[in-house]
Amino acid sequence: MGEVYEARDLRLHATVALKTVRTSSTAAPELLERLRREVQLARVVTHPNVCRVFDFHEGSGPDEKPVAFVTMEYLDGETLAERLASAPLPPREAIPLLEQMAEGLAAIHARGLIHRDFKPGNVMLVHEGGELRAVVTDFGIARAARGSGNHTGWVGTEEGAVIGSPAYMSPEQRQGSEVTARTDIHALALVACEMVSGRLPSESGVLDHVPRAWAPALRRALDADPERRPADPRALVATLEGGKRRRRRLAAGVTLAVALVAAGAVTMALRGRTPRADRLAIAVLPLANLGGGPDSDYFGDGLTEDINTQLTKMRTLHVIARGSTRPYKGTTRPLREIAQELGVGTLLEGSIRRAGGRIRITAQLIDAGTERQLWAETYDRDPRDVLDVQTDVASKVAAALALRLTEADGARLRRGTTSNPEAYDFYLKGIAHAGNGSGKELRAAMSDFEHAVALDPGYALAHAEVGDAYLRYGLYNDAEDPQWIDRARSSVNRALELEPGLALPHVALGQLLFSRYSGWDFDGAMKEFARARALEPDSAHIWAASVMGHVGLEPAVREAELALKLNPRGTLVRLVTVLAYEWTARFNEALSRSRELAERPSDRLRGLPSMLRVGRLDEAVALAETPDPDEVFPETPDTTRALILAVAGKKDEAAFLAKLFAGGYPLEPGEWAHHSMYELACTESLIGHPTEAVGWLRKAAESGFPNYLLFSRDPLLDPIRSDPGFVQLMAELRPRWERWKADHP
Repeated sequence: MGEVYEARDLRLHATVALKTVRTSSTAAPELLERLRREVQLARVVTHPNVCRVFDFHEGSGPDEKPVAFVTMEYLDGETLAERLASAPLPPREAIPLLEQMAEGLAAIHARGLIHRDFKPGNVMLVHEGGELRAVVTDFGIARAARGSGNHTGWVGTEEGAVIGSPAYMSPEQRQGSEVTARTDIHALALVACEMVSGRLPSESGVLDHVPRAWAPALRRALDADPERRPADPRALVATLEGGKRRRRRLAAGVTLAVALVAAGAVTMALRGRTPRADRLAIAVLPLANLGGGPDSDYFGDGLTEDINTQLTKMRTLHVIARGSTRPYKGTTRPLREIAQELGVGTLLEGSIRRAGGRIRITAQLIDAGTERQLWAETYDRDPRDVLDVQTDVASKVAAALALRLTEADGARLRRGTTSNPEAYDFYLKGIAHAGNGSGKELRAAMSDFEHAVALDPGYALAHAEVGDAYLRYGLYNDAEDPQWIDRARSSVNRALELEPGLALPHVALGQLLFSRYSGWDFDGAMKEFARARALEPDSAHIWAASVMGHVGLEPAVREAELALKLNPRGTLVRLVTVLAYEWTARFNEALSRSRELAERPSDRLRGLPSMLRVGRLDEAVALAETPDPDEVFPETPDTTRALILAVAGKKDEAAFLAKLFAGGYPLEPGEWAHHSMYELACTESLIGHPTEAVGWLRKAAESGFPNYLLFSRDPLLDPIRSDPGFVQLMAELRPRWERWKADHP
C-alpha cells in the first residue's frame, strides 16, 4: 500500500512517522477522498494502545501518480511479528500484551471503525519504563484503502489487486461478506494462538499447541459464524486470563492445604471454619434506631461510622466506605442483594434502642452468600459506658472472620480515642452531621467536634475530624475565606502531634498540599498519601487519583478504580473515576464509564467533555441544553458553552464568550478555576487564536493543572501544535512530568 518513514515535523519540532499511500490515477479521487474521511475519524481515536493519526496531505510522486501522506505517532520499538520470529511467548507474558491489544481494538470499535487487517505486523511493542506497551497500528488507513461495500482486499498499485493478509482473514472476509467488529476479534484470537504456540491453527481449527484452558474461548472466537464470537475483544482476553488465574488459584489452594496439614489444622478446614476470601470485603450497614425518636438518630449514625472507621484500621479487611452504605439506612431489601451491589461477601448490621436510661446495641455479622449468622452480640450499657463498644465490635468481627489480630492491630484500634463520655457523644454527633456533606451540615459538624476537643483537648480523632471538616468547607463551600484552611492545617497537625499513627490527618494534609494554598505541591501531597496508606492501606486512593490525574499520570485510573471498589456509590468517587480517564486522554473509556456509573440524570454531564473529543457533538449539545432535574449542575458553565460552540464551528459566538473571560469575567471559583482555563484554551485553539490558547494553557498549568499528557493528546489542541508558544510550553512541562512518571509507575 505504501512505505513508512521516520520524519521530522519542522513545525512541531517532533519526530513523527510518515506513511505514503499510492493509488492508480483512475482510482485516486474516490480512494483519496475516502482516505481523507477515515483519517478524520481516526484522529479522534486517542488511546495509549492505538497509534495516533495526526494529519493527511496529498500530492504527486516522482512518477506523477497521486500519492497521499499520513503523519502518525512515531513508535520506537519492534513489531509483534518481529518479536515472535525468535520464539513464542509464555502465556504469562502474552496476557498483558493481549489485554492492551484488546483495549486498543475496543477503542477503535467504539469509534465505529473496523481494523480488518489485525495481525502481528500491525502491532508495535514499545519499551516504556521497563514494560512493553502494545500499540495497534494502521487501523484507519487499512479501512479507508479498502473498497466500499463488501470489498475486503487492499487496493494497491493495480486496481483490484488483493494484497491483504489471507492468513489472518476471517471466513466472512474470504467470502466477501459483511465485516463487523467480530471480524477483528477473529483475528485477535489467531494472534493469541500464534503468540503462545508460534503457529496459527490448522484449517480444521485444531488448537493442540495452545494452553488447554485457552482452547474453549479461542474456538468460540474463531467460530465461522460471527454472531457466535464474543462481541468485545476485552471479553475474549478476560476469558483467557480467567483460565490462567484459575490455575493459579488451584495451585495456591493445594499449597494452603499442605500448610494446613503441617499445622494440624485439617479438621478445622474440613468443617468449613475458615471463611472464604470474599468475606474479607465487608460493609457496615447503618444501625437501625428502634426507639428514642429522630433526635437520637445521630447516635446510631455516628456509632455506625465509628465502627466503620475502626474496621478500616485492620489491614486484612477491605471496608466499604460509609458514603456507599449510608443510602441503605432503613432498607428492608434482601441482604444478599445489598451485598451484591456493594461487592462484598460479609455484612455487619444491627440496631440501637434507648429505654429506661439504658442503651441496648445489637450487632450481627452475616455471610451474605448464605445469610448465615457468623457472630452476634448485645451490649446493654449505661449511656456513659459505650466508649469501647466500637472497638469491641471490631475485635469480635476479626475473630469471627478468623483474622489474627496482632498487638499492633489492637493498638491501632485504640489510637486517638477518648475516655470522656460527653466528648464522645459530641464526636458521634459530628460524624453524623459530616456524613451528610452539605455546607450547613459541615458547619454543624465543626461545632460538634470543637465541643469534643474542648472537653478533651487530647482527643486526637476529634482533632482529625474537625480538621477534615474545615478542609472540605474551605475547599468546596467557602473558597474565598482562607480561615477555614488555616484552621484545617492547625487541627490536623495537632492530631498528628497527639497520635502520629492516624491516617486521616495525612490524607487531609495531602489535599492541602495540592491546592492553591500550598502552591500545588504534588510531591508533598503524594508523600502524605503514601504515609496514610502505610497506616491504612485502603485510604487515600481517590485523592491520589485526583492529584495524579491533574498532572497527567496514567496510574490515576488504577487509583480511581480501586477507590470505586471501596466506595461504589460515592458521588465524588464516581466523578473522579470518569475524570481520571479523561485527564489521561482515554476519552472513549471516560464516556463509557460516565454512562456505566450514572445513577441520576445529572450524572450524565460527567461525560460531556469526552463527547466533544470523540465526535458526539449533537449528543453533547442536547445534554448541555437539558435542564438538570437534580439541580446538582443548575446550568452548564459558560466556559463549557464556549467550547461547545467552538467544536460546532460557531467561531464568532465562541470568540464572544472567550473574550468576556479574557476581559475579567469570573471563572469557576477556587480549586476548579484551572479546568475553566483549560476549556478556554481549547476554545481559543479551535477558533484560531493560538496565542490566547497558549496563554490559558500556561495559566491552567500554573494553577494546578500541568497535565502534559492531556496537552499532548487532546485533539482539540491539534490546531496549535505548531505554534512556537505551545512548543515552548510543552518543552517546559515535559521534564517535570517525566520525573513524576518515573516516581509513580
